[in-house]
Amino acid sequence: MRPRNIEVSTHLGECEVVATVRYYPAFPGSWYRRNGDPGDPPEPSEVEVIAIKYMDGAKMEGRDFDHHAEQLAQDENFLEKCDEVAMEDRE
Repeated sequence: MRPRNIEVSTHLGECEVVATVRYYPAFPGSWYRRNGDPGDPPEPSEVEVIAIKYMDGAKMEGRDFDHHAEQLAQDENFLEKCDEVAMEDRE
């Protein structure tokens, strides 16, 4: 599947925000390719945080954005939420 942009609501401390992320879906892997060659290993889904907006619409920028974008990309709960939002968007 191709990467795509999704919006995910989450909390940063006590602030509720909407993060726009580039979502790269998981790849389940395969044992063998069609030609009989060894397959590819599975890969987990990944996200790249593109933007973070506060609920009033103000955009987070600068060091705050850099810090929180990295924090969200490493947060397992946020990654699970991204997977859920991506699956809902597919339906």
